[in-house]
Amino acid sequence: MLPKPNIGASPGSLILPGKTVTIWCQMFAQSPTQDYTFALLNAKSLEPLLLQIPAGPRAEFSLPSVGAEDSGSYSYIYYLKTPPHRASHLSPAVELTVLGQLPRPTLWAQPGLVVAPGTNITLWCSRPRLASRPEDTGSYRCIYRDRTVSGEESESSEPLELVVTGSLPKPSLSAHPGLVVEPGKHVTLQCRQPPQSALWRATFTLLKVGSPQPLQSQSPAGTSADFPLLSVRAQDAGNYTCVYSERMAPYQVSEPSDALEIWVTDTLPKPSLSAWPGLEVASGSNVTLLCRGPSWIPRFALYKEGVEGILHSMEAHEDGGRFILTHVTPEHSGNYCCSYQLGTNESLWKQPSDALELLVREVREVRDSLKQAEILVPMAEDPQEVTYTQLNIRTFNKRKTDTKKTPTEATF
Repeated sequence: MLPKPNIGASPGSLILPGKTVTIWCQMFAQSPTQDYTFALLNAKSLEPLLLQIPAGPRAEFSLPSVGAEDSGSYSYIYYLKTPPHRASHLSPAVELTVLGQLPRPTLWAQPGLVVAPGTNITLWCSRPRLASRPEDTGSYRCIYRDRTVSGEESESSEPLELVVTGSLPKPSLSAHPGLVVEPGKHVTLQCRQPPQSALWRATFTLLKVGSPQPLQSQSPAGTSADFPLLSVRAQDAGNYTCVYSERMAPYQVSEPSDALEIWVTDTLPKPSLSAWPGLEVASGSNVTLLCRGPSWIPRFALYKEGVEGILHSMEAHEDGGRFILTHVTPEHSGNYCCSYQLGTNESLWKQPSDALELLVREVREVRDSLKQAEILVPMAEDPQEVTYTQLNIRTFNKRKTDTKKTPTEATF
């Protein structure tokens, strides 16, 4: 019924055998602290280990001369000394590891153990490969130590942030003002906890697919975090996800959000235009011009050389923009191209596709071409070539008469 306390270990959760470790608890209750008892628990069995009535809002339990048996998970609660003995929520668990139980690391040298004076040498220390767990999330550093009597230690390395995902429900990620950004403009990615998550005061982390390190981290007071991408460039385009995690042990981390693809306009692909059943058709046929672009494109436009402005525009279908020209005549012959609209900005269109030349022939002209082809067939010496030409003629005749299989969307 009371807020859960904070918990931590000093000097840390990794400790040498024989040393003393202090596990502390900090409460948030507003009532006088002398009315409360603190209990240190085994986090797995919830068995009470030690009790304390502190003079302030903080309790500290010392474990002197720790050994292997002291390794494990610890947690805290505090409760009223008097009936009805109302208690707090269980604190996060802190994992205490007494060193000496972990498998020994491996040390090796590059380029080798025998080198000439002045040669650069790198000493590598590697722990055995262990499966990552959510509680392994955190900031890691390393040092090296001189093996001589002085035992001098180096400065610590830069921190390496490790995020192990999967123990909390995934958040949602959205982009404002949109997924498509012009070079030099700003976009904000917002990561939001799902409604079913009860985590209080989480840390949010922004990730980019293909980048080894997290991009940004925030610990806001609310249930969402805003990550600004300022003055975007071509290299900022790509797929982004986010996670949220507890701020204290056991550092549970959510599943990553669904990927959100950010586009920078100078990295967008040029649209492509194709024609079905082909670029040369008989008068009276139906022709479908298909304009393709990225899957999220909302609207396509068709242009014709010699015609000012947009010839036709339409909402996108599953496979792009389908422009169907019905009962075409030789007047439909010409060069066509298409473009697509970027997001909801009606004035912003992507550069047009390569031109596509459509040739519409009169039926009489087509028949003359067929007769000429039939005259030429017997002159071929290779029987395979004869068969090939005859098949093409039959296919062409079939396409002339079969108009029921053409698409019916967006006809003009």
